Amino acid sequence: MDNVEPTVRSMHPDKTITEFMTRRNIGNRLRVASGSVVELINRHGQHFVYRLIDGIEADPSKGLVGTISPLGKRLIGKRALDVISWNGMSRQMQLLRVE
Repeated sequence: MDNVEPTVRSMHPDKTITEFMTRRNIGNRLRVASGSVVELINRHGQHFVYRLIDGIEADPSKGLVGTISPLGKRLIGKRALDVISWNGMSRQMQLLRVE
């Protein structure tokens, strides 16, 4: 994933996050750090792929999330299958993959 593009995919409408995760390779248990590429899924089944970066170049529309942003702060140190919440509980996603 050298050139990270923001990605949004929809899951099958009948599948829940838990059902989806039981069929994925969950052996990847790396912790998120600056430079990591992460795949997230929201409660509507949409997938997002981001690279965590330091500095002011962050631009979520280009797939780049800053480590000092609300989402970036919550992602640091997390592992695949962890649930990330920010802005109170109003925003929530599950971390599917860490590279």
